[in-house]
Amino acid sequence: MISKYVKIYQENDPTFRVDDKVKLYDADKYHLVYKARLNVGMLDGVAEHNGSDESILNALFDLFNCGNYPEDYKGHSMSVGDIVVLSDHESFEMGSDKYICASFGWNKIEWKPNPFAKIEEKIAKEITEIMKRDGKEFDDVVEDYISEDVRNSDKDLGWDAEMVDGKVKVNVWEW
Repeated sequence: MISKYVKIYQENDPTFRVDDKVKLYDADKYHLVYKARLNVGMLDGVAEHNGSDESILNALFDLFNCGNYPEDYKGHSMSVGDIVVLSDHESFEMGSDKYICASFGWNKIEWKPNPFAKIEEKIAKEITEIMKRDGKEFDDVVEDYISEDVRNSDKDLGWDAEMVDGKVKVNVWEW
């Protein structure tokens, strides 16, 4: 019987490819596409599994490449560079193992997702929309922009933005 929790992260930019041999990954490049408790029958009939992490990872790879995804899955077919986090605990903070899908099999990695990714994405989108709508330059928009998410956060947050290859890149941090 499987008693694991799973999170699946995929790259924000589908043209970005990571080296599956590297041990640390830029958390800004990934977003959560699936989170679930693996129930007893979820992987049955997909692939052979014996409860080990490797067999669960292989069964998840098969499941997320068959096109018959769970309803709450928000990603594309699993591929090289995708990150899977497995845990015995629902909180994930009590211990988890992270794996990246490699060209052949899985590599265990050290990785921590960016807790401010959604806020960064929202600010970048809003700044881009203001630039297009009002015809303003990047520096003028950033100078006048106030992030409600940062201002109303229960944490003391800071942020900055820059233009990278014609796109707004935002970085949020906790002081």
